[in-house]
Amino acid sequence: MNTKVKVLVLVSVLVSFIITSSLIYAFLNHESDGKTIVDKEYSTNILDRIEDFIYEGKEGEVVEINPKFPKGVRGVFIPPFKRFSLAKGVEEILKIFNGNLPLFPRWLPERMKYASVFIGPVIVICFSDRFMVPEKEFMFANVSIEVTRIDAPPEMLLMAPHRGRILKIDSTWVVLATNASTGFWEVEKVLGERPLHLAYFIKDGFHYLVSIEKPLTPQDLLRIVESMLKG
Repeated sequence: MNTKVKVLVLVSVLVSFIITSSLIYAFLNHESDGKTIVDKEYSTNILDRIEDFIYEGKEGEVVEINPKFPKGVRGVFIPPFKRFSLAKGVEEILKIFNGNLPLFPRWLPERMKYASVFIGPVIVICFSDRFMVPEKEFMFANVSIEVTRIDAPPEMLLMAPHRGRILKIDSTWVVLATNASTGFWEVEKVLGERPLHLAYFIKDGFHYLVSIEKPLTPQDLLRIVESMLKG
């Protein structure tokens, strides 16, 4: 890999890391409403029923994401995002990626009726079982899929430091981190450690980071990722 490519890869990963770190902080600072979700709904393709998902808001509305960090804890600035329905968001994604559509899950837990696409420095696709105002949806959706373009081989994940489990699903390497942390000692000192469930992988020039919010489980996370890679 030449120097220019390495720099581009590092920049892409850094942008994704900054936003992901802030999202992880938000997970740590959020209390679940305890609603149970029964994971028995299957779908051959989410995009085949794209119009079934509920979207409340204006297409292309600008959303400011400003997590409130406790006093004494350093925050990270997150640039504004534009928010779209799933149907319109797919159209926008196709424009951004020159007709190449990233992977979507073919299975979601039951009651995932709300969906939004946030477009900014990265693309974040959110699925939820209930309506949330956009700022909270961005941070606390039941399922979030962050997508970025990356010019790097999938095996790069094996060379990067991580604390997760490495799985091979079909021909794709996946890092499953079921007890991830923010990586910011200041945050953990204030709030203490709480388990976060994340999975990330590289496929066909896209870097994916899939995260779940309670009450979903690591088993749900694995099934979602499998449905993306085995479809």
